[in-house]
Amino acid sequence: MIHADLHGRANLTILPQLARGLIDLGDAARRGSLDLPYPPSIQRVLDRIVLACLREGRTPPSSVPELIAWCTAPLGARWPSSALPGFLSAEVTLLDLRRRLPTRSCAELAAYGSGNSAEQSVVRKLDEFAQAASTPALFTQCRDFLIDRVAITNDDTRGTSWKPQIWKLVQDLYRPPVSAYAHGGLTTCPTCGLLATVEHGRIAWCEGEICERGPAPGPDYKKGKVRVLDFPLRLFLSLPGRTERAVMRRLAERGVTGTLLPGELGAYQLSEPVLGRSNVQVFDRVEPLLLAAQLSGRSDLLAVIPDHLARARPALLKSVRDALPPELDVVVTTQTAASEGAPQHA
Repeated sequence: MIHADLHGRANLTILPQLARGLIDLGDAARRGSLDLPYPPSIQRVLDRIVLACLREGRTPPSSVPELIAWCTAPLGARWPSSALPGFLSAEVTLLDLRRRLPTRSCAELAAYGSGNSAEQSVVRKLDEFAQAASTPALFTQCRDFLIDRVAITNDDTRGTSWKPQIWKLVQDLYRPPVSAYAHGGLTTCPTCGLLATVEHGRIAWCEGEICERGPAPGPDYKKGKVRVLDFPLRLFLSLPGRTERAVMRRLAERGVTGTLLPGELGAYQLSEPVLGRSNVQVFDRVEPLLLAAQLSGRSDLLAVIPDHLARARPALLKSVRDALPPELDVVVTTQTAASEGAPQHA
């Protein structure tokens, strides 16, 4: 069942607030506007963590830079116990040690218990596109563009297949990459499609975090000649988007079509039930109990975990299922099981 922490423990708000503050810092760095004073969100959470430390007789972080250094270490290393939610492992880190960028766990934690999270910002942006697009087909093309292209080079904009109408709608979502990506070359991961760094011709690190490290066959993005999609869109749209399209394509081959639901990140209403559910959505998340908390407010839903994630994190599927109330009208399954669960039509 969902851990009691997910139902309102007072200090539970500290780490989600910190995660959102770290996302704000990352956004400021991406815009090139990181300067003093620090964003209020990170300053407020520093005050709360200092208070929690003092109450437990611990030495608190003395500044925002020291707090950021804490975030590169596992949660169990320094944090006051009252700030630690029981639904995150003590080994989880909020910032990548080398690049000081938010981890996937950080972004997923930032989405918990807030209507103003990075995830919700993606939903709002897609709603804006839906209203701005002259036709549903144009909206679909814009959405597909964002899924397919986490990075845009100067050469892309001069190519024969370039679509100026779509670029006009989405160009404000692309910015130069932050300097934290300067450790080696920059490319896209051949497995997850997110940004990756290259050292000695091999993938050294990628935003997907769980992908195997192999040769880097992708493009080599040069400084000053590439713009990258905003981080929340990469993580909450582009990452699950590849699996989403594969699932919907496989269902269509079996005669089941889907209609994208407005106001949702990637939920579809199906033309007929699959595994007894009328709606389907792909979730590419690494924190099982945070995902369970999100699913606890849904109904009549087939929640699909990508096959590559289920292989990389074998315990994730069971952890999500075990955390959900038995009466909840949600089925959690893998990409392959969802596709094979569709009825066959002659």
